[in-house]
Formats: sequence, structure tokens, C-alpha cells
Amino acid sequence: MRREAFPRARWSDRLNAWFLPGRTAERRIGRWLAAMEREADVFANEKGRDAFAFDPIESRYLEAAPATFQIRTPYSRTVIDEIREIPHARWGADCRLWTVPYRSFEELRQRWPAIEAAAQRSEPEARRARRAAIKGTEEGENLGWFGKRFTPDMRADALLFRSGDRRLVAFDPAWIPLRLALRFHGIGRARVARSLFFYLQRRLRAKGPVASLKAMVFAGVESAAMVYDEQPIVDHFRRVDEDRVMGAMKISGDERIYFFELERVDGP
Repeated sequence: MRREAFPRARWSDRLNAWFLPGRTAERRIGRWLAAMEREADVFANEKGRDAFAFDPIESRYLEAAPATFQIRTPYSRTVIDEIREIPHARWGADCRLWTVPYRSFEELRQRWPAIEAAAQRSEPEARRARRAAIKGTEEGENLGWFGKRFTPDMRADALLFRSGDRRLVAFDPAWIPLRLALRFHGIGRARVARSLFFYLQRRLRAKGPVASLKAMVFAGVESAAMVYDEQPIVDHFRRVDEDRVMGAMKISGDERIYFFELERVDGP
């Protein structure tokens, strides 16, 4: 406690502390603490502003305004959740943007990669690309393709198909002639293909998981990937939100990338 701010302050040997006599002591201490907090905020804001000037975040979603950072992104639940964890962040309903004081720059910097990635995924162009990717799986869906199943020991069923209303069957991709399948990938729409596929289901069934999960670099970013045991195929995954991942299937020797989307479910 500063003596110049409280000249009537007295030391108590009994309490082993300073005390301020008078009925208004509590209010005066409260005003003094508020003033100290404002002074500390000014210093913290200046420190954050200097840190940003030294190592700025360059992004189209972030603007360094005179008083605060301003963040404007497409709607994303992930963006909202991340920004809410930043101290003193505020949503401005009138101007439709988030503001973050400079004193919270370090917290903003730590969370910015997740914020920017979520914002990019929420751009209209990215949403359209995902919709197009989902349409690209129609051939597989026509054959009853359900998705993929992951086990706790980092193994996976790479090809999971419906068999009836409630049953799922894992197929072994080792039995699939890859070059032929790529050349005639559109045949899955034909009724004769569905009939043939149904007839071959018993032979195609897997005896156990047929792929492994590991971290791999794809397009300059390390993320989860599924490596097939008996085919030169790797599925690279990017998290969309808590229940969805975007997949990019890359086949050795094929320059094309086959996109798909997976959604977490409790059962078939």
C-alpha cells in the first residue's frame, strides 16, 4: 500500500499488516485498486502492441486497430470457441466482429492457427469444395459404402459397407484391382455393378483391420493419416469440427486426390 495514496494508513503489530481507519476506507481502497488496474492495463496494452509490431500476425481476418485487434471471419463454431478462451475478448453485435485488447496478444497468438484454419474452412468456396467432394463419393455410396472404423490400437477398417439395415461389413482393399477400379470408377452408378458387388461381398470381407493410423505430412501440414497395408494408398485427414473430418485419399502413381468427408456416428 502506498503511503502517499493513504497518508492515514497505520501499521498494526497485532494484525501484522497495514490498515486504513475510517468508514469510507473500503471504498477508497476499491477506487485505488481500480486506478492501479487501469494503469497496469495501459502498460500491458503497450507491451502487447510492441510485441505485435515486432512479430505481427498477418491475416486477412485480423486488423490491428488503434485501440484493439479486430477479428472478422465467416461463421464458425470453432472460431467462436477459440476466441471466447482469449481474456477480455468481446463480440460487437453492431459491427459484427470480435475485439481483443492488445494486452491479450500472447493468448491470441497461441490460438490464431486454429482460428484461421477454422475461418478458412468456413469460407463459401471451401464449403462448396466439401460439397463437391461429398458428391464425389456417390459411386461408393451406391454400392453401400458407409465409412471407416478406427480402433484404440491405431488400426482401422479402411472400407466399411452396409449389409442390411443395421449390419456393417469391413472389406479388404487388397482384393480390389486398383488400376481397374480407378479407370472405371464411374461404373458404381450402374445397377449391374451393384449386383456384382453384392455377389462378391463374401470374398471381399476382411479378416481384421487393414490399415494403420500415424502422423504424416500432407500439403505442408502434419496430421493424422491412414496407411493401407496392402495397397499404395494413404488417407490424409483434417479436422472440420468435433464430429467431422475431411479426408484426402492419395494413391501412389496417381496425381489426382480423391476427397471425402467422414462424420462421427454411434452405429450404422
